[in-house]
Amino acid sequence: AAQRRERARIRSQRQQRWGRPRSKAA
Repeated sequence: AAQRRERARIRSQRQQRWGRPRSKAA
């Protein structure tokens, strides 16, 4: 469960950096 939460946080940071979410691996 902790990994899932950490992954969600990283995804949020990537979205902010890119500005728009792309692919899961991208």
